[in-house]
Amino acid sequence: MQRCHWCNLANPLYISYHDQEWGVPNLQDDYLFEMLILESFQAGLSWETVLNKRAAFRQAYDQFDVAKVAQYGEGKIQELLTNEKIIRHQAKIRASIQNAQVFQSIQVAYGSFYTYLCQFTQGKRRVELGRTTSPLSAAISKDLKQKACPLLVLQLSTPISKPAELSILMREVVFSIGLKSNYTRF
Repeated sequence: MQRCHWCNLANPLYISYHDQEWGVPNLQDDYLFEMLILESFQAGLSWETVLNKRAAFRQAYDQFDVAKVAQYGEGKIQELLTNEKIIRHQAKIRASIQNAQVFQSIQVAYGSFYTYLCQFTQGKRRVELGRTTSPLSAAISKDLKQKACPLLVLQLSTPISKPAELSILMREVVFSIGLKSNYTRF
């Protein structure tokens, strides 16, 4: 199999992700929630770093059960902050809980997170190559931000200066539901 240039061939986790997940549509809300959370932890780091900690994140985050994550309180936050196997960034951890709450509210309003995303695409698959952001990812990011989903804002004291930073996360979410954005799958 020919692989993308960014796939580290020395890392079996990265190879598995590339070969079995990258560019493969997954419309399940549990998977979309996992990607949303993992992508928000990637901010400032490489995707490979997050993949290497994915199993630990699954364990620490109750298998990415959105209902459980949405209910995390200070005790769980402190537990996550002391877990050396995950990325221990307080703002990212707090944002993940708020993201879970927004994700749940979207599920209630639209029936599923995937259905919510489809309102932006009318269910059509999109291919956008050679770009790091797109009007589609920007629109989804803007809407989620209006719903109080911190995504990559991470509840920082200063606002994000470039809307593209929010769009990067949603590009990945949009890609995971089968809407190619910025990447070619071989």
